[in-house]
Amino acid sequence: MAACSTLLAMPIDVFDLEHLAEMYDAPENAVFLNSVDDDYAPMFDVLYHRLLFASDREGDSKTYAMSMDSLRHGAAQTVPLVEGSMNQAGTSRAHIAIGSDGTMVGTWWKMNRHRAYAGLVTVERNGAALNAGLPIESVNGPFFVSHPAISPDGSRLVFTSDRAGTGRLSLYMSRRLAGGQWQEPMAMGPALTSAGDEITPWFMSADTLVFASNGMGGKGGFDVFISVFRDGAWQEPEPVEFCNSPFDDSDFVRLSDGTIMFASNRPGGRGGLDLYIARRRSGGAAQ
Repeated sequence: MAACSTLLAMPIDVFDLEHLAEMYDAPENAVFLNSVDDDYAPMFDVLYHRLLFASDREGDSKTYAMSMDSLRHGAAQTVPLVEGSMNQAGTSRAHIAIGSDGTMVGTWWKMNRHRAYAGLVTVERNGAALNAGLPIESVNGPFFVSHPAISPDGSRLVFTSDRAGTGRLSLYMSRRLAGGQWQEPMAMGPALTSAGDEITPWFMSADTLVFASNGMGGKGGFDVFISVFRDGAWQEPEPVEFCNSPFDDSDFVRLSDGTIMFASNRPGGRGGLDLYIARRRSGGAAQ
């Protein structure tokens, strides 16, 4: 798991917000991945050296995969579904998060009395197949819980939820106990909470979180922001202007080769949310 540990431990000063446009080519629509429906939630799977992402192209949200070699060359191909019960027919299960220690968490929809709610479930491997494990009951309930992110050491789980009953989506954190269980979650604090919605968190390093918000200003819609944990608190987020547009931009990740990916519904795409890709220029950002 060394490659993933190296990626996720990248210090914030390597990710130079002010000079991203100099270090990366402009983001382009990943037309070889996208469909006319929503495509989102990219994630690097270090064990199989592949990109995982979610798509609604078959009606329900499902997880698809593409090898990093194919992604690197922008190869047009049929993008296969990942095998396993996370893609069980008739269900919506996606937004898989992977920690460098091998911990995996995903989103599933579960009936709760009279309606279904999104919640988090452990994800188990069977070779390259991904199977739904056990619900994480300490964070789930009769409310929306989704968009999981796992810290590099697997000790913290950050996710999006409307559990406070305000009608807004906010970021929450749960810590892992010694026995492996996840404790009751806590709100992540005022710096990461706005009058709007906060979604799609991702740990760039142990003390650096990237997420999207539509309540912190910016260019419009959801914008991508980055915050650093310092002096016992998450600091005021900064916008990742390189990715942002007047439309919705979210689901930011940085892959093992330095490639940046995110989702956006900006004009010029194939439809709904599309995946966008920004490749690191030769001699650009350090890995």
